Amino acid sequence: MNKVDTRILQSTRPNTAYIAIIDNINNKFTEEKKVNVIFKENTDSKIITLPASIMKDNVKLLSNEPVIQLS
Repeated sequence: MNKVDTRILQSTRPNTAYIAIIDNINNKFTEEKKVNVIFKENTDSKIITLPASIMKDNVKLLSNEPVIQLS
C-alpha cells in the first residue's frame, strides 16, 4: 500500500462527508478496509472511498444528478 498523508484530515470540518477517489485502474488497490480504518483513526468526518473503476462505468457519480446508491 502506498503511504497515506493523513495530515489533511486534521483540518476537516465537523458534520461533513468527503469522497476519496481511489485510482484502482492504474494502480493495484486491495486495502480498502485498511484505508477506511486509517480515515476513522484520523478524523470524525465520514469519508467514502470511491474506486475509479466504478466511476468509469458511471460518469454521473460526482454530478448533481441522481444515481443509484452505492452501499
